[in-house]
Amino acid sequence: MEYKELSEPTDALALLKMLKKRLHIFHDEEDEMLKDILDASVEVVTQFTGVTNLENATYRNLILTRAMYVFNDQAEFFFENYRTEINDLALMDGGEHVAEQKTANA
Repeated sequence: MEYKELSEPTDALALLKMLKKRLHIFHDEEDEMLKDILDASVEVVTQFTGVTNLENATYRNLILTRAMYVFNDQAEFFFENYRTEINDLALMDGGEHVAEQKTANA
């Protein structure tokens, strides 16, 4: 799932605003880079959890947190530090998606 393909255009803008607030960025010069980071974060977190609903606070937080790790050149530590949250979300909310994917691949 790409950042620009989220269900509502406001979703992408809202994610960007939340990320900039967390990173204390108050200018627009880095917006394109931040959008690219969010693109990748949405794709990666969705791939690992099966969740696509930005209304899910845990999903949204994982996307923003991964984006922060990438922005700070610490991406390699994200999965190590958030493994439990990723697994819990995949089992709770994305479990059906994961089961469907395994069945389709079998």
